[in-house]
Amino acid sequence: MTKNLEMAQETGALWQEVYNLMDVGVDQEGALVKQSELFDLLQSEAGWQGMSAVSKMTWLDELTETVKAGMAYLMTGRQLEYIGTEAGKQITFSAYDEQGRLQWLTGTVDKNGDVVDSNGVRYSEIF
Repeated sequence: MTKNLEMAQETGALWQEVYNLMDVGVDQEGALVKQSELFDLLQSEAGWQGMSAVSKMTWLDELTETVKAGMAYLMTGRQLEYIGTEAGKQITFSAYDEQGRLQWLTGTVDKNGDVVDSNGVRYSEIF
């Protein structure tokens, strides 16, 4: 299991999965979407089953604040300033195309911290 997690981290698959869960599971204000896979995963924990209605409401409020902090960390933690020190490393990243759609790409970090994809397109802002 640990080996799979490490491999997912190295290839960028982990970040893609985290991004997908958070993108669908959190609304624009940072609140947890109750009809999402993320909510279902969190709710499946044994602790949820033993909570009272008031405890569940408090937990959801606290979770919303934690999710907001997590989204902020996820977005800043994947910025090029933080991974730019790994020049020559191949990474999987997301960037917006000309139509404003988020796309997943693979590229190599250069010495300036930009990422160059296999077509030679340079990205200075990735997620």
